Amino acid sequence: MIRVGILMFQNMRYAPFLKMYEKLVCDMGNVEYDVIYYDRDRSLGEIQDSHHVALPWHGKGTLAAPKIEKMANFVFYAIDARKLLSKKKYDFVIVLTSFPAVLLANYLTNNYKGRYLVDIRDYTQEKFKPYFELESKAFSNAAMCVISSPGFVNFLPKEQYYNCHNIDANAATIERPLFSKARGRKIIISYIGSISYETQCKQLIDLVVQDERFEFHLYGNEANGTEVSEYVLEKNCSRVKMMGPFMPKDKPEIYKNSDLIFNCYGNDRLLVKYAISNKYYDGAIYRKPLLVSPNTSMAELSGDCAFALDLESSRGLEELYKWYETLDEKKYICFADKLLENAIEQNKKLMTAIKTCITESGRK
Repeated sequence: MIRVGILMFQNMRYAPFLKMYEKLVCDMGNVEYDVIYYDRDRSLGEIQDSHHVALPWHGKGTLAAPKIEKMANFVFYAIDARKLLSKKKYDFVIVLTSFPAVLLANYLTNNYKGRYLVDIRDYTQEKFKPYFELESKAFSNAAMCVISSPGFVNFLPKEQYYNCHNIDANAATIERPLFSKARGRKIIISYIGSISYETQCKQLIDLVVQDERFEFHLYGNEANGTEVSEYVLEKNCSRVKMMGPFMPKDKPEIYKNSDLIFNCYGNDRLLVKYAISNKYYDGAIYRKPLLVSPNTSMAELSGDCAFALDLESSRGLEELYKWYETLDEKKYICFADKLLENAIEQNKKLMTAIKTCITESGRK
């Protein structure tokens, strides 16, 4: 029996990509695995048993935690994770994401060289030289490095990377609805997920308030206080609505009640410039085009099947309206189907490669 540890730097609730790796090791049959997560948000009450191990956050663990608390917990995490990995003696470790790989770079290199995978989901602190050097060390001694966007090679160390599409593991079985535009009613733009990017949200709110042809619905909790909800109250426009939090099971209905999906996060930071949002795939599954920011990987990959809205310079939504009204439905469906088929096929090949890597580590 091969023993695999899945090591995280966050709660399981905030790591949708965990499901993919859990499914992978479960499908192998000859693998026992543990999920080792960082229990920063204790209010979630996440499971703790023989196969779900919580590393404790020391302190209150709120988003507004002081810097000293966060810095101290980087050290505590590294200590606690090293102890657990040394005790468990796994054959293979899946590290989610680059941050814990950096914190444990020396330990992983010395104790698990060639027997761990690093999955990179975001830009982190690559501009900081000591961080970049530790990241380079961790990546160069890994068995595999996986990225969720090919654009990440623009800021990561030079290594061989395997692209992983951030798509629902059950995407192939999800029923894909017909694509139908808003006819004779207002066009509903939806923000779906943890609500951040407050500046961009407020910019779009201003544009929607000025244009009777659109509505803006925001689904999810606010990530950084109440800035957006307060702005919605201030504008007092019936076409801009805070819809509140939702459960994963609600997602199909939310997409059904939307016409365009908000993914305009700007392009002024590497994180948003090169990232590929899960909305790229969800939009294709549920047949809902995206609003994206210009000069981003999302805009490049979507072409004219998404609308690149420059919120910094836009003075109205007329161009968006014209694009939506003239969007070729057959062309969009073809784009969505091809996107999903390619992503599913490429992920299948990646899963095979990872399984081979895990199996070989079990023989060492």
